[in-house]
Amino acid sequence: MQATFLSALVFVAASLGVSAAPTDEYPGGVYVCPETNWGGECKNMVFETGRCTPVTDIFEDGVIRSFSPNAKTICYGEQQTQCAGNTTWTFIYPGEADAGISSGVPWQGNLQSFTCYEILQ
Repeated sequence: MQATFLSALVFVAASLGVSAAPTDEYPGGVYVCPETNWGGECKNMVFETGRCTPVTDIFEDGVIRSFSPNAKTICYGEQQTQCAGNTTWTFIYPGEADAGISSGVPWQGNLQSFTCYEILQ
């Protein structure tokens, strides 16, 4: 029973393009929270680089208020759920904990999807 559950969990994670690996070791790693200042039930995830991720794939209500890619990753956020190529926000490490309010371009409730890429050095 336990092996079946674990297999199902790995299948679901793989189908979402998410890995349980530590995000600081892999490109595509992000830390996201539903509340500002890294509050709420935050998630540390790794996404396949170059793949569009709708925010609703992470949080059911579709709201992220704190967003930080790891140092090997840059992410581009959009107001469309399907990553139409109209980047509105750029996220780099150490990220933003105030939903973009301090930058003058708030993304709380507006960020619908994002795509992350490896930073080549």
